[in-house]
Amino acid sequence: MNTSHAILTSTNKNEILKIAKSFQKDENVYRQGDKAIKYYKVKNGIIAIGNYTEEGKMVFKCIIQEGEYFGDEVVSGLEERMNFALAFSKEVEIEEYRYTDFWENSEHQKEVLQSNLRRNLSIQKTMEVNSSLTVEARVIRFFKELASKKAIKLLTGD
Repeated sequence: MNTSHAILTSTNKNEILKIAKSFQKDENVYRQGDKAIKYYKVKNGIIAIGNYTEEGKMVFKCIIQEGEYFGDEVVSGLEERMNFALAFSKEVEIEEYRYTDFWENSEHQKEVLQSNLRRNLSIQKTMEVNSSLTVEARVIRFFKELASKKAIKLLTGD
């Protein structure tokens, strides 16, 4: 069961209300199709982003780690979640932000956009490398990358 508490952060231009929330493994932060009114930052743990195909198959798209933002639909101006966000490590702590926090604070906006850009560039690099590898080599590379990001905890349940 998730828990939350509020933290008010003062910035030069605006105050940002952050709601701290905790989730256990396999709990949804949000579901595909939910209203997109908030976005998030991982403080501790790992979040998996994915979606369901028309056939109902679950597809994982990326892993969000400590310090990264997610909930891109909000900062893209979309009103509905295109993906789900799932707690992927044993315990996850996130900060929840309001839609207006992004649009009303340019320094915060820059931080969020840089986080999203880094994630997109990482995905692009992975796609480029994987296009020339065999399936076996892709799987090996995936596990090595997981281990290098301290995500190996996922495999051991810690």
